[in-house]
Amino acid sequence: MTPHENDILEFATAWLPYGGNDDEIFVLFGIDIAEFHRRLLALLDSRVSGGLSNITRAALREQCVDRLRELTAQAARRTVGGAVSPATAAPRRAPHTAGQPGQRRLETSTR
Repeated sequence: MTPHENDILEFATAWLPYGGNDDEIFVLFGIDIAEFHRRLLALLDSRVSGGLSNITRAALREQCVDRLRELTAQAARRTVGGAVSPATAAPRRAPHTAGQPGQRRLETSTR
C-alpha cells in the first residue's frame, strides 16, 4: 500500500462515525469529492484494505456509494436538457456577506 492509499483509508475510517468530512478532501488530497470516493471504493475492493474489519469495509463502501449517488443527483439537478439551469448559471453571494454595507454586488451577465 502506498502512503497516499494509506492516508485515504485512514481519513475515511477516522471520519466514518461522523458521516465523512467532504470539506477537507480537496485540501488534504487535492482531488474532488467524487474522485476521492471512487478511489476509496477501489481501495476497499482491493487487497490493500485487508487490515479493515468486514464491518468497517462494508460501512465505508455504503457511505461511498451513497455519496456518489448524491453527487450524481446534484449534478443532474444542475443541468436541464444538457444546459446549465438558471439556478446555477448566475454567481451567488455568500450568505454571510449578503446585504452588508460596503460589499460589492456580483454582476451577472444577461447574455
